Parts: sequence; structure tokens; C-alpha cells
Amino acid sequence: MSYGGPMKARQSSHVARSGSIAILAVAAALCPAALPAQPVSFDSGSLIIPMDVAADGQDTAMLRAYGLVYRLLGAGVPVHWAIAPSKIAGGADFTIDSSTSVVDLRTGAPIALPRSYRGGPFVIDGASAAGALPIVAAWQATLNDSTAVHQLTSGAFSAAIARRLTRAPSLAVFGDGNEAIHFNNLNAAGIPDSQGNSWTEASPDRLTEAAILGATAAPGDGALFEAGHARYCFVAAAHYGATANSAAVVEEVRGWLDRGRTHLFAQCESIDTFENTTGGFLLTSAGVDDDGNPPAPMALQAPAHPLAQMDSAFQGDVGTIDSLGILAGSIAHTGVATLINQQGATLRSRISLLHGRLDGDAAKGQVTYLAGHDYSTALPITSNPQTNGIRIFLNALLASDCSSPSGACPATPDACAAAGKSTLAVKRAAAPAKSKLSWKWSKGEVAASQASFGDPVAGSSNYVLCVYDQDVDVPSLKLQLDLAGGGACGSKPCWKAVRERGWSFRDKSGSQQGLIKLNFKGGIAGKPSLTVAAKGANLPLPEPALPGRYFDQDAAVTIQLHDTTLDRCWSSSFDTTDTKKNDGVQFKAVAR
Repeated sequence: MSYGGPMKARQSSHVARSGSIAILAVAAALCPAALPAQPVSFDSGSLIIPMDVAADGQDTAMLRAYGLVYRLLGAGVPVHWAIAPSKIAGGADFTIDSSTSVVDLRTGAPIALPRSYRGGPFVIDGASAAGALPIVAAWQATLNDSTAVHQLTSGAFSAAIARRLTRAPSLAVFGDGNEAIHFNNLNAAGIPDSQGNSWTEASPDRLTEAAILGATAAPGDGALFEAGHARYCFVAAAHYGATANSAAVVEEVRGWLDRGRTHLFAQCESIDTFENTTGGFLLTSAGVDDDGNPPAPMALQAPAHPLAQMDSAFQGDVGTIDSLGILAGSIAHTGVATLINQQGATLRSRISLLHGRLDGDAAKGQVTYLAGHDYSTALPITSNPQTNGIRIFLNALLASDCSSPSGACPATPDACAAAGKSTLAVKRAAAPAKSKLSWKWSKGEVAASQASFGDPVAGSSNYVLCVYDQDVDVPSLKLQLDLAGGGACGSKPCWKAVRERGWSFRDKSGSQQGLIKLNFKGGIAGKPSLTVAAKGANLPLPEPALPGRYFDQDAAVTIQLHDTTLDRCWSSSFDTTDTKKNDGVQFKAVAR
């Protein structure tokens, strides 16, 4: 590959430069523990975006498959990332057996079963398929597109879900003189800038050094921030070499990472600048350095880590840093993991992919270092093993914290703050665009301040809405809606403070699972309130529990909102005496 800067002297030359390699699974002390994954059952109608190189997979469309996922998230369609927690390198994430039927959406041809899916496939559940199908059809209609999408047409299957993605991460590319590297990656995947255009030097999310530094010397006034909060979830730097301003830039980036739910992806010389400049040491106590030629053969140390999802050989690239090593006397911060390095090397050396969190603090942003300068975007991927470097880049984008809720609904309702009055209305219309949900929780029994509801403006609070239905007094979860703090909805922030008493969320597009409004309001006992509204095709309402009856309601329906960061929640329950309507289409109730 081409190289955009002067080469540094090598510390070692363990192997020949470059070269195709085999992926090996190696157990090692610094590998991350198996990440949690929850088994989820998917019914008929569910869609699968394969991420393997099988004949009916993505060998010729691997990068655009990520673009399709990004497009679906941008339209408010939740996507499940299936990764088996204990798989070996090249192992299956789930298998669909021959008791079911699966078709290729593009051709209508049946998929031969049983079919094992590898490489971290993506799944859209049947309830969300109606909103996804027009997007998939439009995507596949693009000139020369060959993205494979499968649909389960009968039966069901189960998969371990590592992440439930609900939002397309906002992203920026550092204008460091080599930004075309990441522009090419994103354009190859079909992931646009914030204006919906292909990435170019004119893209508004190309951040120069001056833009990051801001107008004053005070930290936090540059382009990484908006009103003091993180403006972007993900920032990529391809080859940021040290300058007279590097220390100040690193200070800005460190402050951005300190906000949490952010992700810095640094490649090649950018690793040296961000890790070793004064004020850096993002992942180690005393820095890293180039550690010789690209690792070969490579060892995949954590096959179940989201960043390491691939299904064919991976070849490293040359560059200022072709591999990295942790310097003698330098200690990796807590939780920092070597995900890929050379087979047989210690986990401190010959590293291709290093990942962790700022200062080893779980509440702070992610940092990913990928050695190598400019990875190929050529396909098919089986003939172009460097292209798996682009998979790592795109994996990192989707693995950004803001793409997923930070918590999940409990299996059964929790004990939560109660209201003096509540109303709930749910309508599952024949036309999905007319479906809606509204919940009003008012006359809170306990006094609440603005802080009682967290701080979604800063992005430090995230919420999950949970609806439970009881059958013979046994509750089961029927609906989960995820709402992250921070973020932009159109050209404006999604959240704003309401004086000093509460918070307000607005998203007219309903792109986040149909959610259009959420209001928090504090006050003395009897005054606190919250309101939630959602509507449209992106709202994944459950099917009726029984013919002619939307909820079973034996004996109650419960709705709760959880702040997954503060571990606080608000709840309303409705029994049959509260119910005004419960038929095969809608449910209405008022509780006092």
C-alpha cells in the first residue's frame, strides 16, 4: 500500500514484511473476558445480514453490508449484532436448522439449510422487518450492489446477541493530511457524512487541527464539543503526526473521551501522537512504539470481541507503525486488551490491534489503535486479506457506545417511583405509520429535582422504556425502547434542559424506535411528572396477546422507564378496573 510519511527506524524485524496470514485463536492472560451476550429468539420474517464469506454471504459486498446496517440505524430500525461469546476464530455465531426456511431477498432463492453464520452477522427481528424491507430494497437497487440479505420465512432460530444497535453513531474524520484513507473506507461502505453526501475535503465533519483546538486556548471550545458536550460519538485519525499544537490537540481529545460514550480510532502514526505526546498515555502509563514489520502470522486473541469480527485471513499493512509494542516500564491501563498480534509473541509486543478505555476507566470513552497505514478496500475479501483491516475500522464504528443502549429491561418489573395519576394509550394500527404509544406519569409521590432524572444533555444518562403484560400473574416483557442521552436530531441536539427543573427530548423523525418526545419535570411531592410519546413505522409494537384482546392483562399491564446509568426508574401499573379499552388493536387505561 502507499505510505504517506517518513518511515521511523525499526526496533525489530522478526518476520518478512506483509504477507498473507492465518487467523489463530490463542488463550492469553491479557485477552478480554468473554463479553456478555443474551440468547434471543427470532421468529418468521426476521432478516439476517450475513458477514461471512460463504457463497451466499458477503465475500463481494462485505463493506457495503456495514453501510446497510448504518442506513438501517439511521432510519430507526434496531439491529442485533450476533456474536457467540465462546466461539473460536472462524467459528459459527449461530446456525439455522433445516426445520425452518430461509430465502435470499434479492433473488428469492432458498438458502441451503442448515446454515451456519459466522463473522458477526446482523439480525433484524420480525417486528422491525416491515420498516427495514423498503430500506433493504432501495439499498440493493443501487448500481452494482451485491449486498446479501436473507429472510426467515418459516420457523424460528436463536442467536446470542452481543449488542443491540439502535443509533447510527455520529462520526468525524481528522483532517491530518491523510484523511482520504478513512474517506475511502467510509465511501466504500456507503456511509455518508452528516449531510448525506460522500466524504470529501468539503465534508463538514472533516476536522482540522485548528477546528479541534477552537477559537481560544481554553479546552472544550473546539469542534469536538457542542455546548460543552461531546458532538461526535466516533472520531477517526489516520496519520496525525506530531506538530507544535499536538499537546493541545491531545488535551482536547482527552477531554472529549473523558465525557464517555465516545470512541477514538487512531491508526498508524496517529497512535504515536495520541499515546506518546505530553498529556496522552490514553491506554498505557508510559507509552508505546513501533515494534517492527506487520505481524505474520497473526493470532486473533479475542474472537468474540466486536472489533475482531471477520471470517477470513487478515494481512497487516506497512506504515510508521506496522506493529506496536508497549514500552519497557510502561503498563497497560486496566481493561486494555491486545486483540490481534503476532502468533507466539507476548501480548505486549507485535500488536496489530489494541483496545481499551481512557485511563482504564469504564465510564470514559473507548480508544482503538490499529497498526498499518492504508488498508485495501478491494473485494472479494477472500482474495484481499488486507480488507479485513477495513472491517476492523467499521466494527469499531458500530461498537461505539452511543450505537447501543447501556442497559436492558429487567426480566420482570422493578420497584420504582410511583405516580398519583397515570395514563397509557397504545395503538397497533394496520398501517404501521399510524401506530402510536403515549404514557403520562404525573403527580409523583416523591419530590424530585432536575438531577433526579440524570443528565441526558451531557450524554451521561441513558434510558430504556419497558412494557410488561401479565398472564395468570406472571409478567413478561413485551416491548423495549432504548433512548440514549446526547446526540443530534436533525440539526439540533436531541435533548435540552428545561430551566432547572427537568429535561426535554424531541425527535420529529421518530428515528429512534419511533420515540418523538420525552419530558421530565421535577418539583415538590405531588408535582413531578414525565411524558413519553412514540409513533410511526419505527415503533416495534408487539402483536395482540389474544384475538380481540391487545394485552392479556391477567391481572395487570406495567410500563416503566429506567435510567440505566443512575439505576433509577419510574413506573405505572394498570389493572382491569383502570382499563378503558383493550381490544385486538389498542389499549387505553387511566390509573389514580
